[in-house]
This record gives sequence, C-alpha cells and structure tokens, in this order.
Amino acid sequence: MVFFVNFDFTTEIDFVFLLQEKETRRHQGTLDKLAEELASLQSRAAETSVALSEQRRRYIDLQHRILKVLIKQECSRKEGFALQPEEERLRVQLESVHNELSIPTQFRVSPFMR
Repeated sequence: MVFFVNFDFTTEIDFVFLLQEKETRRHQGTLDKLAEELASLQSRAAETSVALSEQRRRYIDLQHRILKVLIKQECSRKEGFALQPEEERLRVQLESVHNELSIPTQFRVSPFMR
C-alpha cells in the first residue's frame, strides 16, 4: 500500500484538468483541419463532376461529328455506283410507306365518328 505524503488534491486535479483541456484543444484543432479538408474535397468533387459532364457532352458531340463525316465519305464513295439488292429493297419499302402516308384521306376522321 502506497501513501501519498504532502498530496495536494486540488492542485493535482487542476493539473489533470489542464492536461485534459490541452488534449481537447488538440483534438478540436485536428477536427477543424479535417473539416476544412473535407470541405475542400467536396468542392473539388463538385468541380470534377461539372468538368466530367462537360467532357461527356463534348465526347458525344465529337462522336456525332465523326458519324456525319463518315456518312458523307461513304456517300461520296458510293456515288455513281448502282444500289445493292438489299439497298434497293429498303428503298422500295420506304417509298411504299411514304406513298401510304401521303394519301390525303387516309387519316381523315369521318364526320360520323365524332
């Protein structure tokens, strides 16, 4: 068993209290730094998201532009050649659909159906 000689209880408690306050301030400082870093990372994430959306839009625009160029290139390459049988069948089908849709009375509502 150990007995404390000249043990000043209030001084010792004050010392422990000061140590705890110091540790609390250190923890609070660390939390403040982490909060700042988190805010910075969230800001960068938002900026990155906007930049990513812009890059996606540009990528889609470039894909569309490339497709247009390829179509024009293929059309100019095939110019002067006869249609292939498969293309001729598609042309005939499209013309028949166009002719059906061009009939003025086809989609007219009868006065008796009103």
